[in-house]
Formats: sequence, C-alpha cells, structure tokens
Amino acid sequence: SNAQDVQESKDHPMITRYPGSIIGYYEEQNYFVYNIAAGPQTAYKNIDEWLKIEGKFTRIYYIIKGETTITEVYRNYISAFEKNGFRIITDGVEDKSNVSQKVGGRVFLGTYYEKNPFPSSESINILKGTSTVGGTCYIAAHLDKPGTNVYIVVGGSQYSSNEKVFLVDIIEAAVMEDDLIK
Repeated sequence: SNAQDVQESKDHPMITRYPGSIIGYYEEQNYFVYNIAAGPQTAYKNIDEWLKIEGKFTRIYYIIKGETTITEVYRNYISAFEKNGFRIITDGVEDKSNVSQKVGGRVFLGTYYEKNPFPSSESINILKGTSTVGGTCYIAAHLDKPGTNVYIVVGGSQYSSNEKVFLVDIIEAAVMEDDLIK
C-alpha cells in the first residue's frame, strides 16, 4: 500500500497494482449482483451480451500519475491475467481520444458503468475528461479452478495528459446461502 492511499483501502490479494498507482476510492460488499459486459455496445446505451455474477465484491479505483500510457497499463493487466491462468472474456483498448462503442471505447464504458455505478459523490474520473484527452480500455477476465471462481474487470481511461485512472472490480462468485431462514 501507499501512504497516499485512501483510508481503509488495500490491494486485492488476487491482483497487484500497477507500480506508482494510488488508491482514490475503495469499496467492499459481501454480497453483490454485478453485470459484466461480454461484448461491444450495439446501439445507443445498449450492450447485448452480459454475464450476471453474484458474490463478494471489491472495487478499487487507482490513479496513475506520469507519462505511462493507457496501452502500457492495459498490456500489463492482460499479461498478468494470462500468466496466472485467467481466461479473457472480452477486452479492448483505444489508445487515442475516442467515442467508440467497441469494447473498451469511451462510449462503451459510459454504458457499462451505468449498469455498475459508482457513487457520484466520489471523485472518480473514469468517465470524465475532455474530448482531447487520450485513450480508454476494458478487460473482463475469469479464473475458474478448484476453490477459486473469480471475475476481474478492469476499466481505464486517460483523465488528463499525466493522469490515467482505473477501476478494478473483483467479484468472488458464490452461491447464495438460501437455507438461512427455517
């Protein structure tokens, strides 16, 4: 962790941070229903392919200052997922300013985070920034092995020339215990 991280926040044991990142927002819920986009936006505010996952939910918002590009960070995440046996469900990166509906495009991200919203009171800048600002990306990955069924979704955007921001959502899929009330 980093001295500048928001209080009570930490990296998730399943995934480390990009070097130099600080945590600007952190949320954890024991049970949450989360929607993973598994394909591009096909019409206005419409993505056809969704996976609905239920389980423990952790959301970490990372801020990366400096010259690092969206594409560099994106490639590092992809490589970490592949090395650790994750299956990539879908992914995409736009290295320049864009209004793309493709997976990872700015318009796609807007629709995606409407389904999986974050508090507007928090200074989460993933959907902000001007049209002159740079790229965006998205990765949805799944690790399924004995004792582990985890989905990780990474959304990123360039907020300003020296600030890239990433939301990393981790869903530890679980079957809801439904025999609790007799």
